[in-house]
Amino acid sequence: MNATPFEQQNRETFFSQIRRQLKGLYRFVRHQLAYFESVGDLFPGELTAEDVVDAVLLQAYRDFVKKPAEGHESLADGTCSRAACV
Repeated sequence: MNATPFEQQNRETFFSQIRRQLKGLYRFVRHQLAYFESVGDLFPGELTAEDVVDAVLLQAYRDFVKKPAEGHESLADGTCSRAACV
């Protein structure tokens, strides 16, 4: 299935913005996972940072596609918030 030019532009915009946030997002998620494992809310290895970041990015992209104009401004702020909810 071929993406329309608009869809392709949305995808490129999303990933160019999120790319700058990935290092911090992974750091935040690893910290949160370590905390939840240390207090017994998660078993060690039950979730990986990659699992959480994948879920967060998928939801962030879905939200971005629904409202791309709003997504441009709130994308960076929302990724860590989404990660906290996963």
